[in-house]
Amino acid sequence: MNTLRRLLFTILVVTLLVGALAMPASVAAAKPIGQTRALWVTPEIDAKLNAGPVLVQIPANATRGMQPFLLTMTVWQDANGYTVELGPAGAEFRAPVLLSFGPHIRGATGENVGPLNPAPRSEWRGNQPAFWVEHFSRYSGWF
Repeated sequence: MNTLRRLLFTILVVTLLVGALAMPASVAAAKPIGQTRALWVTPEIDAKLNAGPVLVQIPANATRGMQPFLLTMTVWQDANGYTVELGPAGAEFRAPVLLSFGPHIRGATGENVGPLNPAPRSEWRGNQPAFWVEHFSRYSGWF
């Protein structure tokens, strides 16, 4: 009985020590699950906001006649690419807004609009494909 108690206690202590030593390594290996940025947009003035490799560019003519608003962008990365949520949700623009997901993105879709239209190569940031969006919603770009 006493030997069994010592054995169980030893197993418990060893398990706790191994877990305590492994925990800092697992926390350090974790990727951030999301990044959010915000920018106050004044109508009829160009605006750009990026979070990680994702960039949204709003041309001045896209905000003509609108009230000033807080542009928010939240970016999540997973194994297939990036998911971007732009706010204020449902904001509609007078002209297309440019959305770029980074250099390795092959295509992009919108939450309720299907595949996004690629912008002309002259609008890209170097080798980073860009896509036109006309309202703010949730978009995904995949590798």
